[in-house]
Amino acid sequence: LTLFAGLAEFDRDLIVQKLKRGMIARVEDGYWMGGGNIPYGYAYNQSTGILEIVPEEAEKIREIFRLYIEEKMAPQKIADRLGFKGDRIITEILKRKSLTGCILYKGKEYNGRHEAIISLPRWKEAQDELEKRSRHRAEPNYLLSGLLVCGECGAKMRYQKWNKAGDCKLICYSQQKSKP
Repeated sequence: LTLFAGLAEFDRDLIVQKLKRGMIARVEDGYWMGGGNIPYGYAYNQSTGILEIVPEEAEKIREIFRLYIEEKMAPQKIADRLGFKGDRIITEILKRKSLTGCILYKGKEYNGRHEAIISLPRWKEAQDELEKRSRHRAEPNYLLSGLLVCGECGAKMRYQKWNKAGDCKLICYSQQKSKP
């Protein structure tokens, strides 16, 4: 029984290795890996193994990039305007590099045989805009941001600008009328 179990495990490992090598060879040739989630804007053609553009979805993708880059519209507003469920799908579309005609597999990038919906420079513009917008919120400018708490009520303290020169003072969140 132990011998058969060992042979079965060895056989399974060989099958897994063959599948991995086959998948990598397929992607290196520019074919979509098959299975998994097909990127929005494309349909998978099983006979050719290539992604084909869905014109209506591709138009929406181009509009997403235009609204985000040129009109500086927030992802949630884009989602509301174009009929998507939420802002997360808009952000995922903006980040998806396979829209430029490449295939990302196991951390590597391969040239795909499918047609690009978005040009690479346009995609890079969107990445720069995403970075710029996220950096603005994520980086605290003050040494003790998020660390200080009020000695009276225990609420977090924050910096607040109080004049046009940009001078700041520490205030307790409990001083805000909108917060309990």
